[in-house]
Amino acid sequence: MKKKKKETPELRKVQISTPVAISRAEAEIGDAVMGAARKYGLTSTWLDCALANVVVKVKEMRTAEYAAELTRMTLEMDAMQRKAEEEGEENGEPTDN
Repeated sequence: MKKKKKETPELRKVQISTPVAISRAEAEIGDAVMGAARKYGLTSTWLDCALANVVVKVKEMRTAEYAAELTRMTLEMDAMQRKAEEEGEENGEPTDN
């Protein structure tokens, strides 16, 4: 018997515009938060504590995305510079090293 592979969020993306996706996500998150508050009897103060920790995790994810994008851009720029230097050498142009 084969085990079903768990779908990651990346595999379940819905094709809708970003503003619509944000609006829907906001509604779903709000419903989930309020449901958890009712389920556990959390006051707004305790709910704020829980949400603050979630926001920190989201910001850490965003920072990781930015770092990955900066790394990708840096590597692309380095590759373009190396290519330009190689083309310059092939044409007999001196390089600034």
